[in-house]
Amino acid sequence: MEQIVKAIATASVTCQAANALIEAAMKASRDMGFDAAVAVTDATGHLRAFQRADGAPFFTAEVAVSKAWTAASCGIPTHVWNDYLADPKLAPLANVQKLMAVGGGLPLFHEKKLIGGIGVSGGSHEQDRQAATTALDCVGFQIEGNEPNVRFLVAGLAYLPLNGASYARRAETPFRLRELSRLRSCPS
Repeated sequence: MEQIVKAIATASVTCQAANALIEAAMKASRDMGFDAAVAVTDATGHLRAFQRADGAPFFTAEVAVSKAWTAASCGIPTHVWNDYLADPKLAPLANVQKLMAVGGGLPLFHEKKLIGGIGVSGGSHEQDRQAATTALDCVGFQIEGNEPNVRFLVAGLAYLPLNGASYARRAETPFRLRELSRLRSCPS
């Protein structure tokens, strides 16, 4: 009889890293002039750390958690989802309760393994995305799949946005690494 594998090893963002991301994203949002809510989830979408600025509207809390959950769910940034949802084959995914197709959610990768997601809410979608990117950069995370031509895999096909739409083709590599220089001021 063949042996059945009963468990898989999963990597997760540490509490220390999650709290450092929260601090860096909160500083970035303050520096840009807006009050934010910031959430960090593990790779299974469960909350690891959260903070909401005193001036951030209450709904930003749920939006930040949903952005982190969405980024962790497939390992792709939330700003890419609008292009994917324009595809009729993927449009039904918009009915997933926590799916948040608004910029500000980024996946967390360590040693090329998805370990969680960060979500920022409170500014414009561009500001939220910038605060999340700054946090990843400050804490030293890989910034993968953060370009508009990011790919993700569904049933062995890679989806790539193209002029507001998406198309599928056989996957070559699921992600491309984008290096950012440390041009931003990070919490010390």
